[in-house]
Amino acid sequence: VVAFGAPEPAHDYEPFVQASPFTYLAGLREPDVALVLVKRGGATAGTIFVTPSDPAREVWSGARVGLDGARRRTGLAARPSAELPAVLDSLAALGLPFHVVGDVETATARGEGVRTRDEQRVDALRRAHPGLRVAPATH
Repeated sequence: VVAFGAPEPAHDYEPFVQASPFTYLAGLREPDVALVLVKRGGATAGTIFVTPSDPAREVWSGARVGLDGARRRTGLAARPSAELPAVLDSLAALGLPFHVVGDVETATARGEGVRTRDEQRVDALRRAHPGLRVAPATH
């Protein structure tokens, strides 16, 4: 399962609102986070991907929990958000199916050509791994 949180607002004066499904699953209310849950055999592992704490940036964007805070709040392993693409790529290379919680499959349903950020992430994985099985986890 891959759950994408909402992105950082385009402007620093806009309020951030976390995606409801992500809040339900992970409880973190900050932008650009993701949750990856992997089940292989009888073992399940979870990792939360967050923006590392950066006090200089947080003056403008607000405080972040950082890696240590994410570990404490979720009880999961925590990694920087920048590592998410490589982790997803390695999981896709293993042939594991992806069940995605996020803003996916909406452009097609609306009949529009504009793809959401989450759809673009999934599209990139599908291009790199043509046999990848992807399904929205909310259906």
